[in-house]
Amino acid sequence: MSSNPAKVSAIIPARIQSTRLPEKVMKKIGSKSMLEHTYTNVAQLELFENIIVATDSKKVFDHVHAFGGEAIMTSVDHICGTDRVAEAAQELSSDYILNVQADEPLIAAEHILPLIDLITQPKFQIGTIFSRVQDSFQFQNKNCVKVVCGKDSKCLYFSRSGIPCNRDTNSIDYFHRHQGVYLFEKHTLLEVVRLPKSRLEQIERLEQLRWLENGFTIYGAEVPNTLISIDTAADLDKVRQLF
Repeated sequence: MSSNPAKVSAIIPARIQSTRLPEKVMKKIGSKSMLEHTYTNVAQLELFENIIVATDSKKVFDHVHAFGGEAIMTSVDHICGTDRVAEAAQELSSDYILNVQADEPLIAAEHILPLIDLITQPKFQIGTIFSRVQDSFQFQNKNCVKVVCGKDSKCLYFSRSGIPCNRDTNSIDYFHRHQGVYLFEKHTLLEVVRLPKSRLEQIERLEQLRWLENGFTIYGAEVPNTLISIDTAADLDKVRQLF
């Protein structure tokens, strides 16, 4: 990581309700909950002014305090994690806010440090990470978001469709999967959550397209393909096997 003196806080949005895996952030992986694994892995880096779980659930709030973490209660009306993070960030003095979803128990230095280093990019506003697509199923899966970046590390577009289209071969060597971990310049974060939903966002159901449509720059950093975001019971079983 660079020696940038900027102050960074990490906020972990943790919603108790989940359609595909109810109360998933409380699910046990070994002796700890999914949420505690995520929190502990972020804390181990010792990079952050604050590490806060932002939740709408008293059950999650009490759980975080029970394992020694910091949590705050946020509105029950937020429709996405970014809105919840923005509410939690308002009173912080940090220059930058790391947004790590609670369902990332494998998050590690190899994913976070390249993201923090993006702060040194010209006029940094938003950063995120991506990794190589592993197989054709992943490339074709609409739940696996793909991203295309330019030579300057700026993200050009995100899509649930396979991009870019390889007209001549079936090779997937060039394709990248977006990982939903973000770093925001704080004022940018507070600005993007106030924007109305954009047309592309509504079509693809991807909030980062709203930011691009409104002229914000998103930088991307490639990281190892070792993250497993837990959305389903099958994902949870896979992670439990790794532990």
